Amino acid sequence: MDEQYQRVDPEVLVSYLKAQRWNAVATWRGTTVWERGPESDQVLLPQEPHSPSGQKLLSRAVGDIAVIEDRPVSTLLAELAQPRADTQRFRLLPATPSGTIPLSHGRKAIEAIYQVLRDGARTAFEGPSLFHRERPNEAVGALLDRVQLCLTEPGSYIFATKICEPPSTSEDSLANLLAELVPEPEGPSDHQVAVDLQAAVVKAHGVATTLAENGRIPNPAEQGVSGNLCKALSDLGGEDRSRPFDIAFTWGFGHTRQPASVPLHFTDRMAAELHTFGMRLERLSRTGPAVVRGRVISLHIEELTNRRRIQIKGVASREDEQEELTLWVFITEEDFELAVAAHRDNRNVQVEGEIVHENGGYRMHLGRDRFNTSA
Repeated sequence: MDEQYQRVDPEVLVSYLKAQRWNAVATWRGTTVWERGPESDQVLLPQEPHSPSGQKLLSRAVGDIAVIEDRPVSTLLAELAQPRADTQRFRLLPATPSGTIPLSHGRKAIEAIYQVLRDGARTAFEGPSLFHRERPNEAVGALLDRVQLCLTEPGSYIFATKICEPPSTSEDSLANLLAELVPEPEGPSDHQVAVDLQAAVVKAHGVATTLAENGRIPNPAEQGVSGNLCKALSDLGGEDRSRPFDIAFTWGFGHTRQPASVPLHFTDRMAAELHTFGMRLERLSRTGPAVVRGRVISLHIEELTNRRRIQIKGVASREDEQEELTLWVFITEEDFELAVAAHRDNRNVQVEGEIVHENGGYRMHLGRDRFNTSA
């Protein structure tokens, strides 16, 4: 019997069958009968899997399951060996001749996948940001070292990565003893990073859909995606971002089941729009002095502090660049009355001050003589 079959854990195999919606329907001569439905073939699992005859039957069951599920035995064995591994699948389109891919496209895709995973890890460990600046992060580096690049699937350009939980050490090991005495800093699990990454890609897909349909999106800084992720996803469209692609997420069956994931399809137009949007978020991430001209679209007085703030939609001028944005500005009581009148009369206003990152968004705090309605 092949050694790889001998390493199959019977309990893990049962967990896999349950996760794939197999059901135990009967017992027969020392085995449990499993099936996927009334019309499916049945698989027999030994009730004493560690006996010599039980191990042979277990090996046969693995082969039968692979045939019924129409997948390679090697793929099934790999999943059984890593029950808590979450998989990300990146499919490049359109389909091209089987077995070949231009080297430049493959290199670009691998680099983009690495950047997508790195942004997901940085967001999980450092928190959300419009644009993550280049700086080392030991926890992020350690997680990326655990990510595995899988073989591409035959006849396609599907790259798959797996985020795998780090192996546990034995209970009596010195490392475990030291970990109890000096616990490591808490942080998100590898599985949580994978879940958060899926959520971020779903948000980016929504942003790209809106941009492809409308050409613009309001409040770009408040969409919950980073410029890094948008630019990395756009690079999956090739050097000129002109190729569509799909991304799908599947969860290790050893985890609590996540909602079913359907592949996210990005058109070539969406890839191009994401690149432009990512560049825009990178520019917006730079705080500093700015002059903003536009219309007052909202006014607010905070209940507890009585602070006045207005929301301006317009153009921010910073150094030699101009950028459309929507921004909350804190102003004095006197200026607030002027802003009310400007809002009522639909007149332009101008504010000058320092844009700062605050409470997950961007704000400007003004003193006297930095607000006027003659713009």
